[in-house]
Amino acid sequence: MGKKKPLPPKPKPARPKRLRLEDRSPIGLTEQQRTELRELYRPLGTRSGRSISLSDRKGQCELALERYLVIYIEALCADPGAQAGVTKSRQFVNVRRSVVREIGKLRGREPSPNDIIKELARHAPLPGYAVSAIRRDYLRVTV
Repeated sequence: MGKKKPLPPKPKPARPKRLRLEDRSPIGLTEQQRTELRELYRPLGTRSGRSISLSDRKGQCELALERYLVIYIEALCADPGAQAGVTKSRQFVNVRRSVVREIGKLRGREPSPNDIIKELARHAPLPGYAVSAIRRDYLRVTV
C-alpha cells in the first residue's frame, strides 16, 4: 500500500468586517459660536486644585471631570476649523473620544450625550447650538 497523501491546508476563515460609521460632516459651529463657547467655559479650567486635599476622592474626581469638560469643549471648538485637513480632524476626534472614555471611567459607566450636557450646564448655561453640536458629535466619538 502507498503512503497517504497529506490533505491540503484548510483556508483561514475570512475575518469578519467591522462596521465603521464615519461622519466627516462639519459639527456646524460658526466662528462666533466657537469663540462664545470657549469663553463661556474657560473659567472652568482655571479652578485651582490646591484647595482639595489628596484624601478627598470626590473632590479630586470633580476637579478631573471639570478639566475633561474643558478639554472636550476646546477640542469641539477647534475641530470645525480643521475640516480642510482630515488628519487634523481625526486628531480632534481622537482627543474627544479619549475624554469621553475618561469621563466614563470617572463615572463608572459610559456617559450619554445628556450626561455631558448636564455636566456642562451645571457650570454655565449651555446654548442650544452647543447642545446640537454635542449630540451630533457623540456618535462620532463613541463608535
